[in-house]
Amino acid sequence: MMDCLPQIHLAALHSESGFRSAVPGLGVLCRSPGDMLIGAGGYQNSLGRGSVYLAAGKEPWVFGGVKAGFIGGVVTGYRDSAVPMLAGFASYKQVHLTLIPKVPGLTPWTLGLSFTIQ
Repeated sequence: MMDCLPQIHLAALHSESGFRSAVPGLGVLCRSPGDMLIGAGGYQNSLGRGSVYLAAGKEPWVFGGVKAGFIGGVVTGYRDSAVPMLAGFASYKQVHLTLIPKVPGLTPWTLGLSFTIQ
């Protein structure tokens, strides 16, 4: 059984200038009793466009109270069609960080901040 919580997207920090830091949005993040994740939602991306995403992943590593792993999926709003996404993902309680690698010609390294509501 999955435990699903509302997720609020807040900010994105970029390795280069010229991108928006405020990326407000809403989604849902579901966790299995193990380490599986499934997420979906929408947000205003760092290019100022609307984006929707669907992602799944795992957080198999635990360091103290921090869970770490990866997510992958698809996202819209960056090109004319959905593009693949692969990112590092870490959680501490209800706070989540997503490390998205640079996509040449599209986006720089990005660190996203979101949280879930219990």
